[in-house]
Amino acid sequence: MAKFMIKNGIAIIPEGTTEICNYAFDDCRTLESIVIPESVTEIGYAAFFRCVALKSIIIPESVTKIGEAAFVGCSSLESIVVADGNPVYDSREGCNAIIETKTNILRYGCKSTNIPQSVTKIGGHAFCGCTSLERVTIPKSVTEIGNFAFCACRLLESITIPESITKIGNSAFKGCRSLKSITIPESVTEIDSLAFLGCSSLKCVTFLSRTKFCTEVFSYSSRITINVPSDCVDYYKEVLLEEFHDNIVEFEPEKKTKVNHIETIKEIARHLRTIIEKIDSLDFCPIFWEDSFALLYELRETVERIDKLSEQLEPIFFDDSFWNDPQNKDIVENIEETDNCFNAFSWHFSRIDSVLEEEGPKEWYDKDYEYLSTQLKKAKHHLEQILS
Repeated sequence: MAKFMIKNGIAIIPEGTTEICNYAFDDCRTLESIVIPESVTEIGYAAFFRCVALKSIIIPESVTKIGEAAFVGCSSLESIVVADGNPVYDSREGCNAIIETKTNILRYGCKSTNIPQSVTKIGGHAFCGCTSLERVTIPKSVTEIGNFAFCACRLLESITIPESITKIGNSAFKGCRSLKSITIPESVTEIDSLAFLGCSSLKCVTFLSRTKFCTEVFSYSSRITINVPSDCVDYYKEVLLEEFHDNIVEFEPEKKTKVNHIETIKEIARHLRTIIEKIDSLDFCPIFWEDSFALLYELRETVERIDKLSEQLEPIFFDDSFWNDPQNKDIVENIEETDNCFNAFSWHFSRIDSVLEEEGPKEWYDKDYEYLSTQLKKAKHHLEQILS
């Protein structure tokens, strides 16, 4: 195995090195950053295991294989970038994660990861040992949470499992000792063993339907309340260990009603048109115009996309069957692009907020910028209704 020098927290990998071997930097607690040369094509199993001080990493274009558990326990990691042009992996939309391009599986994340709407699976060990992760949002595009995906995320307090998830893997949330409650949606048909073992703060588990799972899914505690639908009580008494039976509380499930979002879509378009018309009528704020022509162009395209949505479908029901239906792929992509556009504008507006905080109010702030910001927030609120 090649020996690498660490100096002042920086790992120096010689040019010409082709492989970072299994356990190459295992438990290197002083390693803060690393420069991987373009000659490297493979990163081995647990190569950076428990590098607790590692803050950032750039995966070069040349790396085409990353082993299992490569970044487990890198609790300080906050920036993950895959170089453009990598044929196997990417970090799309600035997500701070490594995504396998062909399969859309998120292989590795960190405490600042934003999971893109295009991801279909949270891979094995993806966030394992990320002890600084407090909360995460899983989009409705994800259908599976892999083995050990969030294992030992000790500060993880809450997580919403969307109704697109069908399987939760072995030890997926094992050792998440700050997790207080979890709701298992109807879509989940299988939970592997040890999935929530060692979640010592867990006080409430709610099942929305019959879910198949192994007996050793939870650590027993008399404090855990297990909520199950009234017509599933007998089923859960069969599959749960006997000591859990007194913890079972039955409830009457709510009847779901479909919501037609056609008016919501029209409201989004209305607010965005207001923003465009206001910007077109103004000649102000050099901060705003510094690099926002591309954003404005994207905003106009977004309105066009939304108009097409409102014209081609009546009514629109954004339920699980809609999101998972391949025939709706183009519509889903339009909605995702709209969300991305909103995020870009929100970031741009946050920059203006920072300037206002540092330099004080500008003459255009009260009547113009605040108006634009309010319209954007209203449009985002309507979009969140669709995505929720």
